[in-house]
Amino acid sequence: MEQELIKSEIRMGYLYSPPRYLLKGYDQLNAIIVGVLGIIFLLWLSYYLFSFVTEISLSFEPVMKEAGLSSERYLIFGRRYQGEINGKNIEVNFIPSTGLRPALLNIIVKPVEIGTKLAIVQDKPLLDCKDCKLITGFEEELDGIKVFAQDEKMATEYLQDSKIKNIIISLMHDQSSRSLREIYFKSSEVLFRIHPRNYDVDIFRNLLYGVIDLTIEFEKNSSYN
Repeated sequence: MEQELIKSEIRMGYLYSPPRYLLKGYDQLNAIIVGVLGIIFLLWLSYYLFSFVTEISLSFEPVMKEAGLSSERYLIFGRRYQGEINGKNIEVNFIPSTGLRPALLNIIVKPVEIGTKLAIVQDKPLLDCKDCKLITGFEEELDGIKVFAQDEKMATEYLQDSKIKNIIISLMHDQSSRSLREIYFKSSEVLFRIHPRNYDVDIFRNLLYGVIDLTIEFEKNSSYN
């Protein structure tokens, strides 16, 4: 008796189950809905990330406008600023972090001629002056900051100037959090590069004018000017 009831229930379930073509249609509809929702989510996420990164890239805009520098897009998400401050040609390139790499800020001042290539770093030169000599005797005064130069005698004379040392310490010591900072005196320009983690306008203003002041002080002490 029980077996007959079970068989009867199975037959009834089979009779009242939807046709296979309807089930297949439901599966296709569900797949389409999931796909559309996925596309909508990706579009929203892309828009959000683009807006967020663009907003960060404009963090320094007030300082740039204040200084009279022109502004343009740089490498999709970044910004480039160019102009003249205190008689020096200034170029500032900022690329915000995209998650795969940290943010990068470059401040370039030119023309500059101090008679020697020079690198002011936290550890070792990464971009330029890799064959330069470490200038010893100033580690304590510069609070651990290292200076490398092609011309050791000339670099030592520069580092005798207290203004130069104070500006170097101000630029190289992080005012907000630990981050890479480097200063390179190349053949015709000064490059200050940093991976910023703080987008405070006042900190950036101090960095910008600090690099310019450092350049001017080096030139004052240079026999090439």
